[in-house]
Amino acid sequence: MWIRRVFRPAVSALRSLFGLDGVADTTWAIRDEVQRIADALRGNTAAIRGDLRHVADAQASNAAVTAGIVERLSNRRAKIGHLDERHEEKGAEIDRFPLDQAPPMQMASDWPAADVERLWNHVAVTWTNLGASDPYFSVSTFEEFRKDQLDSEGIERFFASSEHDIDRMHSWFRRHSRRVPLSGVIAEYGCGVGRSTPIFARQFSRVKAFDISAPHLRMCRDRLETLQVTNAELIHISDFRSLERLTSYDVFYSCIVLQHNPPPLIAAIVRQVLHGLNPGGFAFFQVPTYCRGYCFDLEEYVARVRDGAIGTAAMEMHLLPQETIFQLITEGGCALLEVQPDYCVGSYGDWISNTFFVQKH
Repeated sequence: MWIRRVFRPAVSALRSLFGLDGVADTTWAIRDEVQRIADALRGNTAAIRGDLRHVADAQASNAAVTAGIVERLSNRRAKIGHLDERHEEKGAEIDRFPLDQAPPMQMASDWPAADVERLWNHVAVTWTNLGASDPYFSVSTFEEFRKDQLDSEGIERFFASSEHDIDRMHSWFRRHSRRVPLSGVIAEYGCGVGRSTPIFARQFSRVKAFDISAPHLRMCRDRLETLQVTNAELIHISDFRSLERLTSYDVFYSCIVLQHNPPPLIAAIVRQVLHGLNPGGFAFFQVPTYCRGYCFDLEEYVARVRDGAIGTAAMEMHLLPQETIFQLITEGGCALLEVQPDYCVGSYGDWISNTFFVQKH
């Protein structure tokens, strides 16, 4: 552009000399227009390049977003596949549950009281040993709660694991439009190391917490003291006669406890539990009621305990037929409000476990 400013006067003089003013003006006009077009093209080219960069950046961003979406969809498909597998497994279990075609069990129900009492010491020694050797696992049989594997986080999970069962009890009260007598007394049978006891202490005016194992009760007492719980009474069921202390309460609760007693003891406990309920009181308890291939003969069982064939180092699993429990409910002056299958035993293909909800007349 500076060249034109310097030489343009001389060029104009020559054009006048040779009569080329019009042609020259036209030429310069064309050159100026070409220059403007070139400048515009350069500007447009830069703008286009900028736009192209924006498009490329957007494509890269979209590609990342698309990859993220694809990954999330892939993860969801994997989860859905896992759920489908679980659903198929549960479906297979449901096909076997509740064992509608299963044969009857071989079990008497007229157990002499003297023989029943002889079973107590065996159960007491077993649970005293378990309370000393592996207290948390004996309450909730997940490997993470083994004494040699448990850490502080595991202990927190252990104590939180009872909230579901307690919420379940409250939901049954709501379903039957029954008011939970929170101003009254709740009896907890099988309190163990205090997994549920502090929760009941927050909800009810008083708690009576029963257990057959002194080591479990010691740990429960320590936990209650740590949490500054003052409205819970711990009661050691040290012998068969101690069952008579199960009395004067408005709510009875027991879950994953009665199943570890031989059938005659389950019947004796349930009988006393219902007898000890205050008028209008409620009982919420769980008992297995059937197992494929299960049989129980009191005389044979006592002999095996005496001979050491049944030891005292491992928990046992037992049941009480549903019909027997119905009879005990009637004899105890109670009405059955509801009974439902539950998932409190692990072998769903062979076992039926039930939760019972009853009210004293």
